[in-house]
Amino acid sequence: MADLLRLVILVPLGFIAAVLAAAFTVLAGWYGHQTADIFTDVEQTGYLIGVAVWLVLEVGALAAVPTFVVVVLAELFRWRSVFFYLAVGGALGLLASQLNGMLWDTPKDQLLLVAAGFVGGLAYWLVAGRLAGLARAPETPPAPPLPPTSPG
Repeated sequence: MADLLRLVILVPLGFIAAVLAAAFTVLAGWYGHQTADIFTDVEQTGYLIGVAVWLVLEVGALAAVPTFVVVVLAELFRWRSVFFYLAVGGALGLLASQLNGMLWDTPKDQLLLVAAGFVGGLAYWLVAGRLAGLARAPETPPAPPLPPTSPG
């Protein structure tokens, strides 16, 4: 029962955390040096919030199906390594940069998507990936050997 609750609660929360982390990584890469200036003007703040919402939707849409496949495999095979989730996140970022070639056409943007994938993979691992895999029944220890019997 605890495993089912973990799957129903932590996996979606992990996906949401990964999408938010990846989207805000891209946002920080685009506007990181300008944020102090952006928040002084209401119009620019609204623009930044709109871009953030668009990025969250874009990243979530691009990553939904591949992430679902990876999560199912990770749960089945009990893959819990942070390096696995970092590699998968980076690969998803690279895949996203290649699929959306018109939007992410500069090498800086493509590298930013790969970095966002790494950050998203780490965020997922922190929330749900560390606990991947259904609990297995504990193995029963082998029975102790019987003492030798003496003839007679």
